[in-house]
Amino acid sequence: MNKENHKKKVLIVAPFWKKSGHVGNYRVERFIRWLIRANYSITVLNAGKRNVIQKTEWGTEITKKDYIFIITESLRSLSNKPILKLVWYAWLSIILLFSPIDELFHWASRILSDISIEKYFKDADLIISTSPPNSSHMAAYKISKKFSIPFMTDFRDGWLDEPLEQKINKLFLFRNKERIWEKSVLVHSSKILISSKIWEKMLEKRFPEMLYKMTVITNAYPKFSFTKKLVNPKMNYQLKTKLLYAGRFASSRKSQNPEILLGPIYNAIKNKFNNIEIIFLSELRREEITLFNKWKDIFSIINISLSLESYVPRMQMFETINLMDGLLLLSNVMGSLPSKIFEYIKSGKPILAVTPKGSAVWQLSEKLPQLFLYDFNNNKEDYTSIERFLIACKIKDYKFEVPDEFTEDFLSKIFVNEVNNIL
Repeated sequence: MNKENHKKKVLIVAPFWKKSGHVGNYRVERFIRWLIRANYSITVLNAGKRNVIQKTEWGTEITKKDYIFIITESLRSLSNKPILKLVWYAWLSIILLFSPIDELFHWASRILSDISIEKYFKDADLIISTSPPNSSHMAAYKISKKFSIPFMTDFRDGWLDEPLEQKINKLFLFRNKERIWEKSVLVHSSKILISSKIWEKMLEKRFPEMLYKMTVITNAYPKFSFTKKLVNPKMNYQLKTKLLYAGRFASSRKSQNPEILLGPIYNAIKNKFNNIEIIFLSELRREEITLFNKWKDIFSIINISLSLESYVPRMQMFETINLMDGLLLLSNVMGSLPSKIFEYIKSGKPILAVTPKGSAVWQLSEKLPQLFLYDFNNNKEDYTSIERFLIACKIKDYKFEVPDEFTEDFLSKIFVNEVNNIL
């Protein structure tokens, strides 16, 4: 028997795997790297148009077909068109009305329906599910139960605590079924990974008896190395200060809104600052473009440039970040640590975060002197923190830290240790 056959096998259930724009891909990529370095064999299970099993440079990729999901994704990609948007909402509403979880429920409930794929499941020594969608946990749970395989659930974002995607309100019966599924998954799991301390506290409040299972694994810095250019503050003082917002809004979380970010910035800038350019590197929806254009006109009155640039490949985005003077972040929930903030941190640039006081992002300020905070719920019209951020961007005089605890080396040791403990 060769060395390859001695490797323990890990099945990662990630129906979104290779879906364009899904930030969960980066987390799965890290899990794969960490497990390979620890000498594990990897299989990733995703959703697609047809059943496909293929070998890759890192292991095996299994695609389990689900036409409901594919139709949903196809309509989503066309939903910026007004007529098709109505079709998209109608289709999604029908699916979600009869789904206890999300649009992947059908895929997850039929995960054991194909014998040709099922044989790849029974050889696994460990199953790891990661979300969203949360139906990935249900699929992994079913496989784990049938073949008595240990199960690690990577919640990443909360399931019923501040869900990433706010769905239509379901009938009580179906909402109650979702609670039952969540508890079943948690009880059965050997380990529960959470992406922030706040989410750990939220889950502990609902399930205090499961605290011993929980481990925080945040997202990590990108592999890309930023180069911080030293600039003479006196020479740079009169140059235009460039601020960047990189990423999506509503497609990241329905409650995200460009106005929540731009309103406080406008109030801080007017009558106090000039020579500022604000750049959105983003794919905006039709209604977001309308809001953007409204604020573009408002900023133009005070001679501040607000521009929108098309989203670019990830490596090119890092290069753009490196050319900026300051970075903008919107996180209007308590538990989330957006993947974007770890990219921002590594750049060493000043960061303005509009977020609720006490949130997971807010707590990072204890470790990040370059993080300037504006309370999402601020009703006092106090823009001091934004003004300090703008000054730091303009004169390049600020402290910054890039903590080791968000490096892959640090996080991989925690992750692999938890995997080894289960096996």
